[in-house]
Amino acid sequence: MIYLKRKTNVFLFFLLMICLGFLASSLYNLLQKNAKHVTLSMVYNQNNEIIKENVKIDLLEKNKEKLQDELDIYFSADNENELIHNLKNDIREMEKFAGLTNLYGQGIIIIINDSKIINSNYESSLLIVHDFDIQNIISDLRNAGAEAISINGERVVAGKSKIKCAGPTIQINDKVVAQPFIIKAIGDKYYLEASVNSPNGYANILREWDIFVEVNTSVSVSVPAYNGNLGFKYIEDYKGDKK
Repeated sequence: MIYLKRKTNVFLFFLLMICLGFLASSLYNLLQKNAKHVTLSMVYNQNNEIIKENVKIDLLEKNKEKLQDELDIYFSADNENELIHNLKNDIREMEKFAGLTNLYGQGIIIIINDSKIINSNYESSLLIVHDFDIQNIISDLRNAGAEAISINGERVVAGKSKIKCAGPTIQINDKVVAQPFIIKAIGDKYYLEASVNSPNGYANILREWDIFVEVNTSVSVSVPAYNGNLGFKYIEDYKGDKK
Protein backbone atom coordinates (compact mmCIF):
# COMPACT_ATOMS: atom_id res chain seq x y z
CA MET A 1 0.00 0.00 0.00
CA ILE A 2 2.81 2.38 0.94
CA TYR A 3 4.59 1.67 -2.37
CA LEU A 4 1.36 2.26 -4.32
CA LYS A 5 0.74 5.52 -2.44
CA ARG A 6 4.28 6.78 -3.19
CA LYS A 7 3.88 5.85 -6.83
CA THR A 8 0.60 7.80 -6.98
CA ASN A 9 2.24 10.87 -5.36
CA VAL A 10 5.12 10.79 -7.87
CA PHE A 11 2.65 10.54 -10.74
CA LEU A 12 0.63 13.49 -9.42
CA PHE A 13 3.85 15.51 -8.94
CA PHE A 14 4.93 14.95 -12.54
CA LEU A 15 1.41 15.74 -13.77
CA LEU A 16 1.50 18.98 -11.80
CA MET A 17 4.91 19.88 -13.27
CA ILE A 18 3.62 19.23 -16.80
CA CYS A 19 0.62 21.51 -16.18
CA LEU A 20 2.85 24.24 -14.78
CA GLY A 21 5.18 23.92 -17.77
CA PHE A 22 2.24 24.18 -20.17
CA LEU A 23 0.94 27.29 -18.37
CA ALA A 24 4.39 28.91 -18.37
CA SER A 25 4.80 28.20 -22.10
CA SER A 26 1.36 29.67 -22.89
CA LEU A 27 2.11 32.79 -20.84
CA TYR A 28 5.47 33.27 -22.59
CA ASN A 29 3.88 32.96 -26.04
CA LEU A 30 1.18 35.47 -25.09
CA LEU A 31 3.77 37.99 -23.87
CA GLN A 32 5.86 37.50 -27.02
CA LYS A 33 2.86 38.33 -29.23
CA ASN A 34 2.28 41.62 -27.40
CA ALA A 35 5.95 42.52 -27.11
CA LYS A 36 7.57 44.88 -29.60
CA HIS A 37 11.12 44.27 -30.69
CA VAL A 38 13.29 47.37 -30.22
CA THR A 39 16.19 47.68 -32.64
CA LEU A 40 19.28 49.86 -32.32
CA SER A 41 17.99 51.95 -35.20
CA MET A 42 14.76 52.64 -33.31
CA VAL A 43 16.69 53.64 -30.20
CA TYR A 44 18.95 55.92 -32.28
CA ASN A 45 15.99 57.60 -33.98
CA GLN A 46 14.24 58.07 -30.66
CA ASN A 47 17.35 59.68 -29.17
CA ASN A 48 17.56 62.02 -32.18
CA GLU A 49 13.93 63.06 -31.68
CA ILE A 50 14.61 63.77 -28.02
CA ILE A 51 17.67 65.88 -28.95
CA LYS A 52 15.62 67.85 -31.51
CA GLU A 53 12.88 68.52 -28.97
CA ASN A 54 15.46 69.68 -26.43
CA VAL A 55 16.94 72.07 -29.00
CA LYS A 56 13.46 73.47 -29.69
CA ILE A 57 12.90 73.94 -25.96
CA ASP A 58 16.23 75.77 -25.62
CA LEU A 59 15.33 78.08 -28.54
CA LEU A 60 11.95 78.82 -27.02
CA GLU A 61 13.59 79.62 -23.69
CA LYS A 62 16.04 81.99 -25.38
CA ASN A 63 13.23 83.69 -27.31
CA LYS A 64 11.25 84.00 -24.11
CA GLU A 65 14.20 85.63 -22.36
CA LYS A 66 14.76 88.00 -25.29
CA LEU A 67 11.10 89.04 -25.37
CA GLN A 68 11.13 89.50 -21.61
CA ASP A 69 14.19 91.75 -21.88
CA GLU A 70 12.43 93.82 -24.55
CA LEU A 71 9.34 94.14 -22.35
CA ASP A 72 11.51 95.18 -19.42
CA ILE A 73 13.02 97.95 -21.55
CA TYR A 74 9.59 99.29 -22.42
CA PHE A 75 8.20 99.04 -18.90
CA SER A 76 11.31 100.62 -17.44
CA ALA A 77 10.98 103.72 -19.65
CA ASP A 78 10.82 106.75 -17.38
CA ASN A 79 8.72 108.84 -19.68
CA GLU A 80 6.83 108.89 -22.95
CA ASN A 81 9.79 110.28 -24.93
CA GLU A 82 12.00 107.36 -23.92
CA LEU A 83 9.28 104.88 -24.89
CA ILE A 84 8.92 106.54 -28.30
CA HIS A 85 12.71 106.43 -28.73
CA ASN A 86 12.75 102.67 -28.05
CA LEU A 87 9.92 102.09 -30.52
CA LYS A 88 11.71 104.09 -33.22
CA ASN A 89 14.84 101.98 -32.71
CA ASP A 90 12.77 98.83 -33.21
CA ILE A 91 11.22 100.26 -36.37
CA ARG A 92 14.68 101.04 -37.78
CA GLU A 93 15.80 97.47 -37.09
CA MET A 94 12.70 96.12 -38.83
CA GLU A 95 13.38 98.38 -41.82
CA LYS A 96 16.90 96.99 -42.07
CA PHE A 97 15.56 93.46 -41.94
CA ALA A 98 12.96 94.22 -44.65
CA GLY A 99 15.58 95.82 -46.91
CA LEU A 100 14.13 99.33 -46.79
CA THR A 101 17.35 101.12 -45.82
CA ASN A 102 20.73 101.71 -47.42
CA LEU A 103 23.32 99.59 -45.65
CA TYR A 104 27.08 99.25 -45.57
CA GLY A 105 29.61 97.00 -43.87
CA GLN A 106 32.35 94.50 -44.55
CA GLY A 107 31.71 91.92 -47.22
CA ILE A 108 32.57 90.93 -50.77
CA ILE A 109 32.08 92.09 -54.36
CA ILE A 110 31.62 89.46 -57.08
CA ILE A 111 31.96 90.12 -60.81
CA ILE A 112 30.40 87.56 -63.20
CA ASN A 113 30.58 87.64 -66.98
CA ASP A 114 29.97 85.34 -69.93
CA SER A 115 32.80 83.19 -71.16
CA LYS A 116 35.03 84.87 -73.74
CA ILE A 117 36.41 81.55 -74.95
CA ILE A 118 34.93 80.05 -78.12
CA ASN A 119 34.74 76.28 -77.72
CA SER A 120 33.02 74.19 -80.35
CA ASN A 121 32.76 71.30 -77.89
CA TYR A 122 30.36 73.26 -75.66
CA GLU A 123 26.84 74.40 -76.37
CA SER A 124 26.70 78.18 -76.55
CA SER A 125 24.08 78.27 -73.77
CA LEU A 126 26.61 76.72 -71.38
CA LEU A 127 29.02 79.62 -71.88
CA ILE A 128 26.65 82.40 -70.83
CA VAL A 129 25.27 83.44 -67.45
CA HIS A 130 21.63 82.57 -66.77
CA ASP A 131 19.17 83.62 -64.09
CA PHE A 132 19.51 80.31 -62.23
CA ASP A 133 23.29 80.82 -62.09
CA ILE A 134 22.80 84.10 -60.25
CA GLN A 135 20.14 82.53 -58.02
CA ASN A 136 22.49 79.72 -57.00
CA ILE A 137 25.27 82.20 -56.18
CA ILE A 138 22.79 84.15 -54.04
CA SER A 139 21.81 80.94 -52.23
CA ASP A 140 25.46 80.16 -51.46
CA LEU A 141 25.94 83.68 -50.07
CA ARG A 142 22.87 83.42 -47.85
CA ASN A 143 24.00 80.04 -46.55
CA ALA A 144 27.33 81.67 -45.70
CA GLY A 145 25.58 84.32 -43.60
CA ALA A 146 25.15 87.26 -45.99
CA GLU A 147 23.02 89.91 -44.28
CA ALA A 148 22.31 92.07 -47.33
CA ILE A 149 22.77 91.43 -51.08
CA SER A 150 22.44 93.51 -54.25
CA ILE A 151 22.87 92.81 -57.96
CA ASN A 152 23.92 95.72 -60.18
CA GLY A 153 22.50 98.17 -57.66
CA GLU A 154 19.22 96.27 -57.12
CA ARG A 155 18.56 95.02 -53.59
CA VAL A 156 17.73 91.32 -53.29
CA VAL A 157 14.88 90.76 -50.81
CA ALA A 158 13.82 87.21 -49.95
CA GLY A 159 10.33 86.42 -51.20
CA LYS A 160 10.08 89.64 -53.24
CA SER A 161 12.99 89.96 -55.67
CA LYS A 162 12.41 88.03 -58.89
CA ILE A 163 15.45 87.10 -60.94
CA LYS A 164 14.78 85.88 -64.47
CA CYS A 165 16.39 85.84 -67.90
CA ALA A 166 15.60 88.56 -70.40
CA GLY A 167 17.55 87.59 -73.52
CA PRO A 168 21.26 88.30 -73.02
CA THR A 169 20.40 90.28 -69.88
CA ILE A 170 18.79 89.48 -66.52
CA GLN A 171 15.71 91.05 -65.02
CA ILE A 172 15.63 91.72 -61.29
CA ASN A 173 12.94 93.63 -59.41
CA ASP A 174 11.34 94.37 -62.82
CA LYS A 175 14.53 96.15 -63.91
CA VAL A 176 16.76 94.83 -66.70
CA VAL A 177 20.47 94.69 -65.83
CA ALA A 178 23.28 93.87 -68.23
CA GLN A 179 26.71 92.32 -67.84
CA PRO A 180 28.96 92.36 -66.03
CA PHE A 181 26.81 91.20 -63.13
CA ILE A 182 28.16 92.77 -59.95
CA ILE A 183 26.94 91.13 -56.78
CA LYS A 184 27.61 92.85 -53.46
CA ALA A 185 27.10 91.06 -50.16
CA ILE A 186 27.50 92.32 -46.59
CA GLY A 187 28.61 89.83 -43.96
CA ASP A 188 31.73 88.11 -42.68
CA LYS A 189 33.99 88.77 -45.67
CA TYR A 190 36.09 85.65 -45.13
CA TYR A 191 33.11 83.30 -44.88
CA LEU A 192 31.50 84.88 -47.93
CA GLU A 193 34.71 84.71 -49.95
CA ALA A 194 35.17 81.06 -48.97
CA SER A 195 31.62 80.23 -50.09
CA VAL A 196 32.37 81.61 -53.57
CA ASN A 197 35.81 80.04 -53.89
CA SER A 198 34.84 76.68 -52.36
CA PRO A 199 35.40 73.65 -54.63
CA ASN A 200 31.84 72.63 -53.74
CA GLY A 201 30.37 76.07 -54.43
CA TYR A 202 28.31 76.91 -57.48
CA ALA A 203 30.82 79.52 -58.65
CA ASN A 204 33.33 76.73 -59.18
CA ILE A 205 30.90 75.07 -61.58
CA LEU A 206 30.70 78.29 -63.59
CA ARG A 207 34.48 78.53 -63.70
CA GLU A 208 34.65 75.01 -65.10
CA TRP A 209 32.62 76.30 -68.06
CA ASP A 210 35.11 79.18 -68.46
CA ILE A 211 32.60 81.73 -67.17
CA PHE A 212 34.40 84.63 -65.56
CA VAL A 213 33.92 84.82 -61.78
CA GLU A 214 35.99 87.18 -59.65
CA VAL A 215 35.54 87.82 -55.94
CA ASN A 216 37.14 90.52 -53.79
CA THR A 217 36.77 91.25 -50.10
CA SER A 218 36.18 94.75 -48.80
CA VAL A 219 35.92 96.43 -45.40
CA SER A 220 33.16 98.68 -46.73
CA VAL A 221 30.48 97.34 -49.08
CA SER A 222 27.38 99.44 -49.74
CA VAL A 223 24.01 97.88 -50.55
CA PRO A 224 21.04 100.10 -51.56
CA ALA A 225 17.52 99.92 -50.19
CA TYR A 226 14.81 97.89 -51.92
CA ASN A 227 12.53 100.19 -53.91
CA GLY A 228 9.91 97.69 -55.00
CA ASN A 229 6.50 96.85 -53.58
CA LEU A 230 6.59 95.03 -50.25
CA GLY A 231 2.83 94.53 -50.04
CA PHE A 232 1.26 91.08 -49.72
CA LYS A 233 -1.53 89.70 -51.91
CA TYR A 234 -2.67 86.64 -49.99
CA ILE A 235 -1.66 86.67 -46.32
CA GLU A 236 -3.87 88.24 -43.66
CA ASP A 237 -3.60 88.87 -39.95
CA TYR A 238 -4.55 85.79 -37.96
CA LYS A 239 -7.86 86.37 -36.12
CA GLY A 240 -7.89 83.13 -34.17
CA ASP A 241 -11.15 81.81 -35.63
CA LYS A 242 -9.99 80.88 -39.14
CA LYS A 243 -8.42 77.62 -40.26
